[in-house]
Amino acid sequence: MPIDENLIDEIKAGRAVLFLGAGASLGAKDGEGRQIPDTAGLGKLICDEFLDSTYADLDFVQTCDYATTAKSGRQLQQFIHSVLDPFQPADFHKKIPTFQWAGLATTNFDLVVERAYSRVPTRLQ
Repeated sequence: MPIDENLIDEIKAGRAVLFLGAGASLGAKDGEGRQIPDTAGLGKLICDEFLDSTYADLDFVQTCDYATTAKSGRQLQQFIHSVLDPFQPADFHKKIPTFQWAGLATTNFDLVVERAYSRVPTRLQ
């Protein structure tokens, strides 16, 4: 799919806001080479930790709601952190800091983008 020339010009000029949603961290790996879980995979891990198999078909938000009710919001946050903390950015994540962005927003719970910035000495911001 071709990228619109106007968008390319805005990125080059540093006037684009990069918005990263679910899936932007895919490709990140931990020290053992395991891939970061996607939303469904993280939901399954939460279900396995806090609930039981009768909740396996819930969407991610419902799974988190039930897990918070079963334990606590703090325990859910700590669990998500423990699952996602080992993951490091892939080479393509490290390209993000080589652009000047007008802003950067993400909905992700992990630290892949932040780690990409910390590992690129030639980052522009």
